[in-house]
Order: sequence, then C-alpha cells, then structure tokens
Amino acid sequence: NSGNALKNLGDLRGALERYERALALYRGVPGSERNQAKCLYNSGVALGESGDLRGALERYERSLALYRGIPGTERDQAKCLYNSGVELGESGDLRGALERFDRSLALYRGVPGTERDQAKCLNNSGVELEKLGDLRGALERYERALALYRGVPGSERNQAKCLNNSGNALKNLGDLRGALERYERALALY
Repeated sequence: NSGNALKNLGDLRGALERYERALALYRGVPGSERNQAKCLYNSGVALGESGDLRGALERYERSLALYRGIPGTERDQAKCLYNSGVELGESGDLRGALERFDRSLALYRGVPGTERDQAKCLNNSGVELEKLGDLRGALERYERALALYRGVPGSERNQAKCLNNSGNALKNLGDLRGALERYERALALY
C-alpha cells in the first residue's frame, strides 16, 4: 500500500522499491501467490510509467504466470495481458500488442461487469490494426468497442474516441461522408 501511495505521489522509484520489498516478504509466506502476483503487477505498472518497457513486460509475465495458478483471477490475468499489449504497442511490436489485446478480451468476456475493459481491448486492437494497414479490421473493432461503451454509464469520452477513430479509418478508406458523420457524432459527445 505504501508503494501505491508513492506511485500516486509520482515517486515511481520509491514505489518500485516498496513493491519489491513486499514481494520478497510475501515469498516467505505460504499461500501468498495472489499477493505476490499483485506486487509483480504493480511493479510492472511503475516500470512502464517510468519508461522501462522491458522491465514492465517481464513483471507482467511473472504476474500472469502466478495468477494462472489461482482460480477466479481471470480479471487479473486479463489486466496483465492488456498492460503487456500497451507496452508492446509502445515498443513497436504491433502484432504482439494485438495478440495480447485479443487474449485479454477473451478473458474479460468470461467476467461479468467488464464491458468497459472489453471495449478498451477492442479499441486498442483497432488502433494496432490500423497501424498494420488493416483499416476494415480496425473499423470493425472500433464499432464493437462503441457498442459496448454505449452500455457503460459515463463513457461518453470513450465513445467519442471510438467515433473519432472510426472516422479516421473511414477517411483513409475513402468514405469521406461516413468519416464526417462520425466526427460530428464524436464532437457532439465531447
């Protein structure tokens, strides 16, 4: 918890040190795999925010490996995969990012109340598909994300982002009228 507080204060180095100390202590406690996985996940977040993409990916993988052995942790596993996808996308591994977002989405689908998370996976995978040149695939993901976000209260900003992204894809496909319609809908939500 002190690591989380330090991270929220912007002290990523201090947060990482606390997560590592907690992890070392939990390793000596039988049955603490969930807490160990959480420490690894949190250190991955801190490393990612500090720009250490490789370190973040390594922590997410270790966290995921622990969570896989714990029943009922599908949401936590999906978070590890999603964050790994973000890091891979930032490092330029677009296909790796896409694969992680798809795996994360598959896990989230089995967890009730994760529509927002599912939509994030779809929107981000659309971004990666667009970068890879698959504009129709990207458009399909944006539309699916938008449909999910419509059922999530307070997600107007996310809906607008999906509409803007789909407008960009339509523009690049040559459908300027469709793009304009999406941009206007996004503007109305913003």
